[in-house]
Amino acid sequence: MLALRETELADTMTALWRGMLRMLRHAPGHALPIVPLGELGERGLLDRDIGSSKIGQPPFRGPFRIVEARPAASYPVLWVHDAEHERSLFLQPDNEGEVRPGFEGCAIAVWETATRLHFDRDFQVACMAPNVALGGRAWPNFRLPCPDRECSLTLRTNSTLGPMSFRRTGPRKQLGRTVLTMGKLPELPVLDPPPSTIIGKDGTGHPIA
Repeated sequence: MLALRETELADTMTALWRGMLRMLRHAPGHALPIVPLGELGERGLLDRDIGSSKIGQPPFRGPFRIVEARPAASYPVLWVHDAEHERSLFLQPDNEGEVRPGFEGCAIAVWETATRLHFDRDFQVACMAPNVALGGRAWPNFRLPCPDRECSLTLRTNSTLGPMSFRRTGPRKQLGRTVLTMGKLPELPVLDPPPSTIIGKDGTGHPIA
């Protein structure tokens, strides 16, 4: 259940969930292209299928040991939260994967799931990495068939609709927020983003011709 002080907000959230924008004191609503995130692509791997930062505590499922990132990381990863680091929609990877002996083939297969788009299950936002990276517990990645939609989806998830959708979808509510499980991530309602903008490595964008 979702506890709200304003019933009008609950009505607005329900309408958005159904693809309709309804504003208080305004006449009929406007249809919106709302779709479940899972219709646009597929979620990345669970962090434990990627690797672990712990040492000497087997068994490990993933092919990587997560270590501090070097300047030229072979397998960059967005793995943890850092408030000072997370002040932009574009985040640099904070760690990297070090391939465990005998897991070279598995490491390559896991790396094929890397993307620029990542969702934060704790704080109800999305971000983009300058280049493709794997996602950890804090920032699991999401794969789109059309990578040029990543920017639009990031921007729209960070709009008012984003936190409202997270709160409606997430199974646990605490301190005014929800913690979204990986299984629930594909159910997140989002605005179907047009493939209209490509974002470069420097964070600037230009329309697609």
